[in-house]
Amino acid sequence: MAKTLNGSTDQEKLADLGSKTYKEQAVWFLNAFWNTFAQPEAEKLWTNVHLMAELDTVKKADGCALDEFMAHHFLEKNSETLTVQKMREELRQVGVEKIKLVPLIHYLIFKYNLSFQ
Repeated sequence: MAKTLNGSTDQEKLADLGSKTYKEQAVWFLNAFWNTFAQPEAEKLWTNVHLMAELDTVKKADGCALDEFMAHHFLEKNSETLTVQKMREELRQVGVEKIKLVPLIHYLIFKYNLSFQ
């Protein structure tokens, strides 16, 4: 995986990251935040990579994002159930605008309350 993300803006770079496989998104996230908070979260993150791949009905491990319906199943399995409206609001608050597909990185931004605005 390339060390840098394609794009000239943060939103373009986030879109590039979100187009990578679940595993590649997780590796990027762990590398970016390892020394601040990701190290103790690594096992949980890999569990989520496998869960997203399992719930991805089309591409499995080669996928990069769950549709909104499967994203809700993902949240339910993590005991983080939200209504459709609440999930959209939470993602918008951390700078995620397009919500039809939910890449792993969008979930991680939401879960760890990161903001790229």
